[in-house]
Amino acid sequence: MDFEQGLTAELSAIAGLASKVFPIMAAQGTVAPYLVYSLGNNEREQHLGGHDGLVQSQYQLDLYHSTYSALKALKKLVIANIKTYGLRNIGGTGPYMQQVEIINEFETYDGTVSLYKGIIEFNVYYDE
Repeated sequence: MDFEQGLTAELSAIAGLASKVFPIMAAQGTVAPYLVYSLGNNEREQHLGGHDGLVQSQYQLDLYHSTYSALKALKKLVIANIKTYGLRNIGGTGPYMQQVEIINEFETYDGTVSLYKGIIEFNVYYDE
């Protein structure tokens, strides 16, 4: 299992998000709530001896919900979920997570889909 498969498994376990976690773009016709993730940055450390296997990635999660209060509640669950990733294999059999840090979060309204949107940006460091 790779990182994104593990991330999908973890986030899909959150109430209301089963089968509603998508890379890059949600499937057409998906009813809120749902979550879309995207990779913002990916770095592999290189040393004199070569690649050490550690990957540093920055991901963005876009959460969508029909009401602001429901978005706030869902965002709180997602943040609590992310905080559990450190020092374990994500998704049970995914890569071992060295460190996880939430670096930014904000909220807005997305008029193109008429839904409230929460955005969470986080960094992960894991063994490839």
